[in-house]
Amino acid sequence: MSLTSVAKPTQFAVAIVALVATLSFAQASPPAPSGERQAETVSALVSREIPDLLRLYERLHANPELSFQEERTSATIAEELSRLGFGVTRNVGGHGVVGVLRNGPGPTVLVRTDMDALPVIEGTGLPYASTVKARDELGREVGVMHACGHDAHMTVFVGTARVLAAMRQGWHGTLVLIAQPAEERGQGAKAMLDDGLFTRFPRPDVCLAEHVTPSLAAGRAGVVEGYAFANVDSVDVTIRGLGGHGASPNKTKDPIVMAAQFVNALQTIVSRRIDPVEPAVVTVGSIHGGTAYNIIPDEVRLQLTVRSYAPEVRQRIIEEIERIARGVAEAAGVPGDRMPTIKLAEGFTPALYNDPVLTARVAAALRQALGDSNVVALKPEMVGEDFAIYGLVDPRVPICMFRLGTGDPEALRQSERSGTPVPALHSSRYAPVPGPTIRTGVTAMTAAVIDLLSLARAALAADAPLAFVKVALETGKAASGSAAVVKDVLAGEVPGIRASLISLGPGGRHVEGRSNAEDKVYLVLEGRGAVVADGVPLPVERQTIVRLPVGSDAELAAAASSMLDVLVLRHALSDEDRVDLAAHPENQASPYVRKFSECPTYGEAIKSAKTTSRTLLPKDIVPRMSIGTVETAGPDRVAPHAHPMLEQFFLGLDGNDIVVHADGGQTALGANELLHIPLGSRHGAEVAEGKKLHYVWMDFFRDREGLRWLETHKPNEPAKQP
Repeated sequence: MSLTSVAKPTQFAVAIVALVATLSFAQASPPAPSGERQAETVSALVSREIPDLLRLYERLHANPELSFQEERTSATIAEELSRLGFGVTRNVGGHGVVGVLRNGPGPTVLVRTDMDALPVIEGTGLPYASTVKARDELGREVGVMHACGHDAHMTVFVGTARVLAAMRQGWHGTLVLIAQPAEERGQGAKAMLDDGLFTRFPRPDVCLAEHVTPSLAAGRAGVVEGYAFANVDSVDVTIRGLGGHGASPNKTKDPIVMAAQFVNALQTIVSRRIDPVEPAVVTVGSIHGGTAYNIIPDEVRLQLTVRSYAPEVRQRIIEEIERIARGVAEAAGVPGDRMPTIKLAEGFTPALYNDPVLTARVAAALRQALGDSNVVALKPEMVGEDFAIYGLVDPRVPICMFRLGTGDPEALRQSERSGTPVPALHSSRYAPVPGPTIRTGVTAMTAAVIDLLSLARAALAADAPLAFVKVALETGKAASGSAAVVKDVLAGEVPGIRASLISLGPGGRHVEGRSNAEDKVYLVLEGRGAVVADGVPLPVERQTIVRLPVGSDAELAAAASSMLDVLVLRHALSDEDRVDLAAHPENQASPYVRKFSECPTYGEAIKSAKTTSRTLLPKDIVPRMSIGTVETAGPDRVAPHAHPMLEQFFLGLDGNDIVVHADGGQTALGANELLHIPLGSRHGAEVAEGKKLHYVWMDFFRDREGLRWLETHKPNEPAKQP
């Protein structure tokens, strides 16, 4: 780390639904162990590895290397990953290491460790203390120490790799493990990305990391939702004056006096110019000027560190520094060609934002693995971490960094009683308690990864007898019920992109008995890639809405290109109701595109696209409309940027007195009710009883291979295998 209350996801009480098709995978995987058995397996594997991991930790601690000099360290990591069966690439962004382990279809999870040490002479007195000396980037000989816990990070990283490699039957997907150089200089993450981390290797769906903290007892973990670490800017300020003799200050423009005024005025930025609810820090860490008692110098040089979270706050602080410096100089009568200079160091470290939905899921996995009392909500800090950069690549990837306690519990209790702080990160006396720290770290990271890699791939019951039922519409007739909502899923050539149509009338509602010719149609694309709509390439980010005129012959073509193949079920319209896409007035009102990311919530996005103002949650459903999936972070709010991996899935059943049998129980659904589908569950027997089901629109497990729904369906027939 450069010194540069998570809410648990709501668990719906409804049982899992038995779906409408017999789905099986091309290669069936052995059933994953139960949660309890899996936890026992992880614990046993961690216990088996601990003695060797402690030896690895001591070796790494005793042989630290500075930023961009991690040659021996990276070789150790690469050797470990190769031995475990990872495909390993070295020298990515310097001495960076990338290990890829593919384990069937499923999400891609990236886990990162840093490798570099600090220019600190160790003072711990440990038997394996570092005595290493090296040349820093300026050519100076310095002591080198793992004073920020990167040795512990690497040991946890290797332990996690060992456990996950031994538990391949318990997860499915792709694991990308990266050992990053130069975190302490804030340049390693960018270097790896610039060297093709997200293009040469599988692009992650989520990124995870952990960081040690001595203020938390070993054996515990901490989480922060949202902003966890700060923007870190290093600012060089030169106050320039006109020097002279100390006995004749009236004949000078004294930069030392101006610098003193400047330092005092800086204190008003946070207290008077920044919103009190916005965290911010402006610190003068260095000030130098003058060479003798009786000489007023020509200039004074200052070094500042600026910390913030929000981008607009960062920009405001920088502008205020420039304004104050210039104001002080002008008040002193400094000539225009001697105004102060302000220089921002290149490559500032951006704020680390833990994706709230991902963080809630990780926190839940940690609580299950470590126990509720051992996972605590921590406050954000104003330090910096370049892990943040992985979450800023467009399209955005959700990231989460949790904290790993390293403190001796008794030392922490004594510190609290005496008021004397324990040695902090970057201290020459910082020393984790290795055993419980490493055990907890491996257990926690393994639990988080397995939870995410089991999301989209938990075993389906291949023998569940299910049926797909929908009403057949006659040409020219009005749609009935939810038949106005049509859906099918793309072929698997473009992993991660999903498409669906929503057809709704003016005001965002479907009115029974009214012709579909009055409806507006929206193509909803989720994922990443590109499609061609009306001849115009359209980038697909996390969520995108495309406005399509109703009834056009171009409906299919508008959603399809060589990159995307979507089956669109046409509306039941008479020939005279059909509209040519090119001639349609809506076509002249381009652009058709509205990105969900521009809206605060999913509901607002749909409202802004003139479909419906509803948030599409179970208690608030558009009449006669079946909803396939809703991204939700709780019972009454919708996550604005939830990742497809982290969605909650719902099956919309439009009808009356429907009884759904699931997992040995049954649930009655009234009109316009949704049934929650927990990810990863096994499905029970038949969906509908009583044949009163009008229409089912569903969306189900998407994985990296892309399960495709069939082009044709017959009532009560099992679906063919994809």
